[in-house]
Amino acid sequence: LGAKKILATDISDEAVTAAKENIALNDLHNISVHKTNLLADVKGKFNIIVANILAEILLNLIPQLDSHLNKNGQAIFSGIDYLQMPKIKRALNANDFKIDLSMQQGRWVGLVIVRKDK
Repeated sequence: LGAKKILATDISDEAVTAAKENIALNDLHNISVHKTNLLADVKGKFNIIVANILAEILLNLIPQLDSHLNKNGQAIFSGIDYLQMPKIKRALNANDFKIDLSMQQGRWVGLVIVRKDK
C-alpha cells in the first residue's frame, strides 16, 4: 500500500519464520521481520503501528505506544472482544491516547487510535 519500510514483529519463532518465507515468496524487499515481545527491542518511531492480538496483550502494548509512534501517528488494533473494550479505553486514556474510529463485527472490535489533543 505504498509503505517504504515495514518492520514486522512477533514473539513466536514459527510466525517469524512463516513471515520471512512469505516475504521471500512475494519478492518483497521493504519488510524486515524480528522476533521480540511487542515493541521491547524495537528502536525508532513509526507512522502506523498495527496489532491484531487479544486485549490482554494489547494492554501491555498501550504503554509502549508513546515512545514508538510519531507525533501524528496512528495505531490500528483488532482482535478485541467487545467485552474487553472498557479496559482498553481506560488504558488508552491513562496513556494519553483516544479512539479515533471504532468498528465492530459480531464480538470483534477494531480501533484506530491517535494521541489526545493537548
